[in-house]
This record gives sequence, structure tokens and C-alpha cells, in this order.
Amino acid sequence: MAEKIEDLTVTYTDGGIETVKELDKAILSKGSWTTILFRYQDWDRSKEEYGKEKYTIRRYQKRNGEYRQQSKFNISSQAQAELPAFEKVSEDYKKVEVSDQQNKVGLFNLWKREKDSQLLGELPRKYANKSYFIALTVSSGDRYAGLQAGDIVMQ
Repeated sequence: MAEKIEDLTVTYTDGGIETVKELDKAILSKGSWTTILFRYQDWDRSKEEYGKEKYTIRRYQKRNGEYRQQSKFNISSQAQAELPAFEKVSEDYKKVEVSDQQNKVGLFNLWKREKDSQLLGELPRKYANKSYFIALTVSSGDRYAGLQAGDIVMQ
């Protein structure tokens, strides 16, 4: 088992032959749960050469100082593995300014494309590791409008 993220690999050797050769990896998230996108090739014994490039996403959990694989997902095509940069995705979008006058930083950033009214939400790092309290209110038309009428904790 690996103790450092940099030591995690999909490389595998069987009978002195490297049957899985890691070509590259991109660390998508770090921490007690780490996600890595690997680019690799399998050894084809019949042709005695490496096959086409493949991609896999692996999730690791760090316990007692060691990373252990918890899940994996194989990606079927190169196009699915190549995530475009945010600048490319949000090319024609304009950032929606926060309407709260006291706090100019919102829960997440919202971007809008005017030509077709498409919205794009930019979630902050580690958003999935946090809990959010949502207070429900009736907005208008009731004498209790604006008072809390329920709540939810989202995880």
C-alpha cells in the first residue's frame, strides 16, 4: 500500500512483464479521499505489444497512513477523459454578481450565457465535504411570510 499520493499507480507486473503500463495521471482531489485519473495501456500477449490508451478513475481512502483503493471507473473513450478547462466551458458566460450587499461572496458562483439563458454553477472546492443548513420561508401572500417554516440540513 502507498503512503503518499505520488506513489499510487495502476502499473502491474505479472511474470516479469509489465501488463499494465501507466502513462500519466492527474490528481483530481486530495485529502483523506483522493481521486486520480490514470492514462494507461494494457499488454496484449498475442501481439506482444501494448494496446491503445485507456483511462480509469480510481478513488482511494487514506486510513492509518496508507491509501487503499475503494472504487474504480473505467472510461470508454478518450473524449470522455479529456475534461476541458473552465475557461473554455465558460467562454460566452458572464458572472452573475451576488445580490447580498453585506457579503459579496456567495455560496457558489453563477454564470449566465445571454444568448440562450443557460446557467453554469461553479461549486467551491470541498463542497461535498460540508453540510448546509437551508431555512425554508414563505416569500409572500401569507401573514407569516418571511418567517421560517421548516428547515433541511443537506450533506
